[in-house]
Amino acid sequence: MSNDFRETTITVAGVAHVIRTERIGTMRTIKHLEAAHTKAVRAAVIDLRRANADNMEAVAEAKVSKLGGLPTRDLIIREARTRANQARRGTLPTYGAYDDARKGFPKAPSGKPVPSYLVEIAPGHYATAEAARSLGAEELADEVLPGLELRRYGRKWVLCHVLSVTEERPNVHIGPVFKTRERAREVARTELAHLDWTRSTEDLLADPVAGPTVRLIKWREFVAASKRNAWAKEKVSKAEAEIAALAHTLAA
Repeated sequence: MSNDFRETTITVAGVAHVIRTERIGTMRTIKHLEAAHTKAVRAAVIDLRRANADNMEAVAEAKVSKLGGLPTRDLIIREARTRANQARRGTLPTYGAYDDARKGFPKAPSGKPVPSYLVEIAPGHYATAEAARSLGAEELADEVLPGLELRRYGRKWVLCHVLSVTEERPNVHIGPVFKTRERAREVARTELAHLDWTRSTEDLLADPVAGPTVRLIKWREFVAASKRNAWAKEKVSKAEAEIAALAHTLAA
């Protein structure tokens, strides 16, 4: 890297802005140059966010206009207004982080197992499934059953009905949240494989077996996460009774 300048590209609302800081006489060391560049980048981010504040609210309003009467509408609007007001005040968000590309990627702890939520994208190299797909590694999409894909959900895992995914709802899942990838795989193979997940969402919702099965698994995972969850235990009992009644009806 040149010792005469530092350059950073910032993209706001789809427009790239290049921030360049050149070394001048008062910058006696590289640290002086980098400190000045950091200050310039921060000032540019604040100015660009302030200029984009109105657009933040407009994007949120356009998004909620497609959500119908869902209760998340007001929450999305409030959050967008909060971010927009922060931008107008010149306050930077406190969440998120980035790695300085000059320092390389953080080293993985040696002698410890690779976390279960990472997939191997090359020998000795791992990434989350979402990151792998963003890099073009579509073959790493974790399809546990035809039409049913395993995805990361925070620190847990969900099973996503692929045909239910839309541009507005990219992370929709069928209900159960699993503690580990292995648990999700096991349940999919042993309890969901007899259902046709390549059907449309409407067909699945109309299926008399799919709904009770998914509800039972969902509440059972809640109970597994907390043995004291009496509400979830009651839901499990109801789902089991529903499935037993259904089995009796089908056998008659």
